[in-house]
Parts: sequence; C-alpha cells; structure tokens
Amino acid sequence: MSKKRESLFKHVLMTVLIVALSLFAYVFLIEETKRINREISKSIEILEAKKSQYETKFVEYQKLTGENRITKIAQERLNLVRNMKTSQTINIDSNQIERLKKLVNEKYD
Repeated sequence: MSKKRESLFKHVLMTVLIVALSLFAYVFLIEETKRINREISKSIEILEAKKSQYETKFVEYQKLTGENRITKIAQERLNLVRNMKTSQTINIDSNQIERLKKLVNEKYD
C-alpha cells in the first residue's frame, strides 16, 4: 500500500502544482491585460489632447492668415491701397512670342 500512497501523493502533488501554476499564469495575464488597457487609455487621452491643441493652433493660424486681417494690416500699417479694378488681359499670339524669343537669343548670344 505504501507504493499506492506514494503514487497517489505524487499525482495529487503534481495536480496541485499544475493548478497553482495555471492560477499564477491566469492572474499574471489578467494583471498584464489591465496594465496594457490602462496604457491604451492614457495614450488615447494624450492623443485627444494633442488633437485639441492642433485644432486650436490651426484655427489661430487661419485667423492670422485670413484675407481680411492681411488686407487690414496692409492698409493701416503699410499704407497700401487695394486695387479694386479688374486686371487687364493681354493677348499675345504664339508667333509673336517665338519672334521675341529669337530676338532676345540673338541679342544675348
């Protein structure tokens, strides 16, 4: 009977050891999962904060580079006057352009 007891004792000990290691691994994985989820949550919060900062700065940039603001500064500080007339359109024939190119090339060659 002593061999049966030793064998039974070994089986019980091995079973307890396997269960203990399995529980240890389970607890470790649960804790690791919680830690990773906390890191993900923090990263998402940081990303949202950065997006908000970017949007704020982009809006500020748009305000600073707006046509109305630039025009106002140009008129008040630099005394520039905005030309409200439409620009003139000049039509040139392609033959005239070629003749001008030849003339310029001849003169500077």
